[in-house]
Amino acid sequence: MFEFLAAPFRVSVSRTVAIAIATICAACSSNSTGAMPGGIAISAGDGQSAVVGTGLSTAFIVTVTDGSGGAISDVNVDFRATGGAVLSDTVAATDASGMAETTVVVGNSVGVDTITATVAGVNSTATITANATAGAASYLTLVSGNNQTGTHGTALGAPFVVLVHDQFGNKVAGATVTWLGSFGGVTSTADTTGQALLHYTLPATIGTDTVTAAVASTGSAVIFSATGS
Repeated sequence: MFEFLAAPFRVSVSRTVAIAIATICAACSSNSTGAMPGGIAISAGDGQSAVVGTGLSTAFIVTVTDGSGGAISDVNVDFRATGGAVLSDTVAATDASGMAETTVVVGNSVGVDTITATVAGVNSTATITANATAGAASYLTLVSGNNQTGTHGTALGAPFVVLVHDQFGNKVAGATVTWLGSFGGVTSTADTTGQALLHYTLPATIGTDTVTAAVASTGSAVIFSATGS
């Protein structure tokens, strides 16, 4: 009786294992063709620049291939970003050409954003970088030089210095700052650190004088005061 039951029991277990293995393998492919993903590569979108808070002109596109290098469709690609970038899609399925994509809006801080694409079961990844650059001048802050005193008709000991920011607070190089006072008006250009300065000479008369620093079309201004004795 024991020997009679043992053989069918072993056959039944073997068939169950075989079915389970086949099911697992089918799930691993994650696509309608049944091909196993073997690699992922960048097709477009690397090395771009955009002003903070705006989108890259070209989407991040990757191609997923099988072990023989052929493109495969219906494979989910995971996209992840660091550095503040925002993605239109964090998961996208490959099309008939094996391609998947996401559009990228760079972060609000100047610097490099990194976006990486991965596929489950594939050891390699596809990574691009995007450079977020400062936006247009939006406002000024006072750095140094205010409330100095000196002899009338002579140059102050330190310049008036302002810092130019974009709408997100990033430093803006190259912006033109206009300085207005009793002398009329002059301009200076913000350096690579976003600072603009004015070396000021006090009026020939004794008293307190004011100088206003402004950036055109922003409505932002900083007022400096200096007293000649």
